[in-house]
Amino acid sequence: MMRLALLTLAFVVAACGSDDEPGTGGRLRAADASAPRDGGTDTDTDTDTEQEEDDAGSKPDAGDPPDDPQEPEESGEATYYNAEGLGACGIQTPPDYLVAAINDEQYSKANCGRCVSVTGPKGTVVVRIIDKCPGCDSGDLDLSITAFTKIADKSAGRVKIKWRFVDCPF
Repeated sequence: MMRLALLTLAFVVAACGSDDEPGTGGRLRAADASAPRDGGTDTDTDTDTEQEEDDAGSKPDAGDPPDDPQEPEESGEATYYNAEGLGACGIQTPPDYLVAAINDEQYSKANCGRCVSVTGPKGTVVVRIIDKCPGCDSGDLDLSITAFTKIADKSAGRVKIKWRFVDCPF
């Protein structure tokens, strides 16, 4: 609502002029608002329309933060292990075996059960953290064999990855 009031005030000042630029008020007059400035494109009126729509709640402002900010991306290496039974988190390995053990430095009970999207040389997979990998360096994940083969050939054994925490799709 405040933006709309400021916008209206700007048009009044533009139409009346100011001491800065006689007859323009430092901006285009309201009657000239559709004309491009300095040979450029007409972006001023589009911005004003977007601002009015934003005030009505139908169009977000480009400067607004996203509704669900993404977690920072991590880098490391992935290996694989036989993910059977209960891990350090006390979570039973699910039948789809799309699970991982997180490195000791990033392990915490708060991360247990969270999902991560892991991207390797052959693709991306979403896995659930159910275990701790004490021998892994910071940023590394130890994936179940099923998960590892979705991002790399099993014969590779160890591959470079990028990953981030995501909402669990399952």
